Amino acid sequence: MNKYLLSGLHRTLGIDRTNAIDHILRIKSVELLGPPPSLFDGIVFIHIPKAAGSSIRSLGVGTAPGHKPYRFYSKWAQIYRKELQAFAVVRHPYTRFLSAFYYLQNGGKTAMDKRWARRKRLTEYNPESFAIERLSDGDILSWMHFLPQTHFVTGNDGSVAVTDILQYERLSKSWPDFAKRVGLDARLPIRNRVGRSDSDRLSERTKTAIQDAYRCDFETFGFLE
Repeated sequence: MNKYLLSGLHRTLGIDRTNAIDHILRIKSVELLGPPPSLFDGIVFIHIPKAAGSSIRSLGVGTAPGHKPYRFYSKWAQIYRKELQAFAVVRHPYTRFLSAFYYLQNGGKTAMDKRWARRKRLTEYNPESFAIERLSDGDILSWMHFLPQTHFVTGNDGSVAVTDILQYERLSKSWPDFAKRVGLDARLPIRNRVGRSDSDRLSERTKTAIQDAYRCDFETFGFLE
C-alpha cells in the first residue's frame, strides 16, 4: 500500500493509521466483493459528487463507499437476485462545476484529491480560466468530481436507469415528501457546502465551456442554460 497515500488519508480524515488501512481496505473490498446483500433491502443512494451526497449519507441511507454508479449496484443486485430501487440527486452543471473546483482547489478530503489538484495546478487558476482552458481535457472530465452526472445514473445501454432523480436546487421542497415515501428522515442537514457557488457572475464564455463539457447533463436533466 502506498505509504504516502496512507499517511495523507489518516491525517485528512483525522483517524489513526490502523483505521486508515481499514478505510482503504473497505473501499477495495466492496469493489472486488460487492456490497452486502442487505444493502438492497431498501432504497439505494447513488452518490454523485458535489450534489448533496454528504448530507444524505449522514442520514444512514444505503450506499456503498465512494461514488459508485448505477451499473455497479445493478450488477450486484443481479448477482444477489435482489430488486434494485435507487435514487440520486443531480445539480445544475454551473454550480456543480464551481463547487467541485473550489472543493478540489482547497485540497478536497483525501490525499488523492490533494495530489490530483496539485498535479493539475488548480491554485494557478480561477474557475473561469480553468473552465475555458482545461475543462475540455479528457483527464479533467474523467476525474470523479468532474465526471458528467449522467455517468452515475445510466445503465449498460446508456439510458437513465435510476428510479428517482431529485434536483439539488429544489431539494428543500422535494426532499420531505420523497423521504416520507421511501422511509428516510425528512430532516436533511446541510454538510460539506463549499461557498462562492453563485453562477450568475460567470461570463458567457465560461458558461459556453461548461455547456460544451456537460451537454449530456443539460439535455438529460432539463437544466436551463
